[in-house]
Amino acid sequence: MDSVAQPSVEHHAFFVALANLSRTDDEWAETEAGLVTMRLVDEWAATGGRGLDARDPAVLAVSRAVHAIRAGSVHRAMLDGLLGALLPSEDGGERQVLASRLAAYARALQFDARWDRAADVYRSIIRHVWVTDAAESVADAHVQLGGCLRTLGLPGEALEAYQAAAWIARDQAMPAMAVRAMIGEANVALQRGNLPAAEAQLDRAIADAVAAGDDNVLAMALHDRAHVAHRRGQSERAVTLGYDALGLYTEPTKRDRALGDVASFLGEIGLRDAARDGYLVIAATAQEQYLRWVATINLLELSVHDRQEEAFDGYRSQLESESLPPELAAYFHLYASRGFRAFGRSGLAEEASDRAVDVAAANGINEVLALAESHRPAGEPAAGSVAHDTPGIAVVISGLRELRESVAGARP
Repeated sequence: MDSVAQPSVEHHAFFVALANLSRTDDEWAETEAGLVTMRLVDEWAATGGRGLDARDPAVLAVSRAVHAIRAGSVHRAMLDGLLGALLPSEDGGERQVLASRLAAYARALQFDARWDRAADVYRSIIRHVWVTDAAESVADAHVQLGGCLRTLGLPGEALEAYQAAAWIARDQAMPAMAVRAMIGEANVALQRGNLPAAEAQLDRAIADAVAAGDDNVLAMALHDRAHVAHRRGQSERAVTLGYDALGLYTEPTKRDRALGDVASFLGEIGLRDAARDGYLVIAATAQEQYLRWVATINLLELSVHDRQEEAFDGYRSQLESESLPPELAAYFHLYASRGFRAFGRSGLAEEASDRAVDVAAANGINEVLALAESHRPAGEPAAGSVAHDTPGIAVVISGLRELRESVAGARP
């Protein structure tokens, strides 16, 4: 059972992050500026939402902290805009403007995987922005908070956030937001291992999204329903549901993630050429660096399975020069060791395996430790991987091939 996540100290997540960072890190300056800006938001709220004086020492101190962040940082831009929302304005919509800029800052934190700090910012929206002024923004903050809390391993509190969003959505007649809240609740059920409940909720969410006429939330519901199908061992259904979601998404990052999942599902059922097409598109075009890394690591693994030594060496060279986060670094070294072994380079294989174990042990990545110890021969498909040839899968294979060819044709 998850513990209470709401700390007694406001902006506790920022204090904890600062305690674990060096003052020489770029992230330290970003986090310090974030903390003092969020405390200024609290001061703004305490005045009843009246604009702060730009000459006030506290405002000037926050401005200095924000501008101490390196030029070009998205955090500097987000915090500068947030500071502007606290100063006198003539638009009469200060709380709506504040909600929008707080949400933009929280999304930047999420993009950098700073989930605890993003949750803190979403809580500030909920605390300081009134539903009567910005109902959609407050409901969205509850949904996004739920996502952060799920990622932090707090499904109970995440469920409370989704339920609050659902209440606002019903009260304010926002059917698409109600579906988003329902999807969030389904994901809590999935996280807790209750697959029947997750499936039933997502099927209702799909029907409600169709009724609401909102393709974006329909895509979200289909995408998460694909994950439930995958967990239930319904591989072909997972592929087709994920591909349907891919066709409906308009936001590039969500499309990239859906494409990555479809490629993963295809690889697991033995359709490695189609999986490779998907990963090649992501590696070439994804906006998010993390997704490009994941795709390239998966391409590395496929090159080992298919005994493509030249491709293996190319992907390995790309990844060796990157500062990969621990989990990705562990998998990279694991697949590199398997490749070296498959291509007869036993000395390098042992070195890479040792690095995989070292990274995994230092960061508690138990799955990599187990895989490193199993020594399953590289290139041997996992049990149950069988090629499928159905009309639905054929459409997906053809679509990914065309997508990969269009990307290759667009490159100089």
